[in-house]
Amino acid sequence: MFNLFYKYSHHFYLPSIVYNSIIESYNGLSSSTLSEFLLKKGILVIEKQISLQGSNTYAKLVNIKFKKEEEKNSLIDFLKQHKELFPPWKVFPDMFQGSPRWNQGIEEDYSVNNWLPFWKGLDNNQRNSYMKKYSCPLEWKSWLLENEKLL
Repeated sequence: MFNLFYKYSHHFYLPSIVYNSIIESYNGLSSSTLSEFLLKKGILVIEKQISLQGSNTYAKLVNIKFKKEEEKNSLIDFLKQHKELFPPWKVFPDMFQGSPRWNQGIEEDYSVNNWLPFWKGLDNNQRNSYMKKYSCPLEWKSWLLENEKLL
């Protein structure tokens, strides 16, 4: 039987390592460069299957359509190896923790629904390394420590 329609899809925010690799290798992020990058990783995705959304430099919401569930699962397996997202203080530099924008729109989706689960999965050493790597501002560091039990 012919498989003409896309039955499956997966949406995600582009992990920092993937974003950085694409920028370094292709000097820009587009559906085409993401397709080329994934192809080199053994994930067959053509440009027309990819939708990139978001005006923010670092918070790129990606939606990829698939005809077969196995293709979708291979992408998910790849993404499980690259979970690190850019921190909210880098993605939304004008937003402060707990601000009204923290829980509205893309800020909420990125920070609360995606970044916080990543953050919760880190141990204390990983958190300290992550905050150092991304130059965590003092106010964010204080807020994260103060709200550790709530997060």
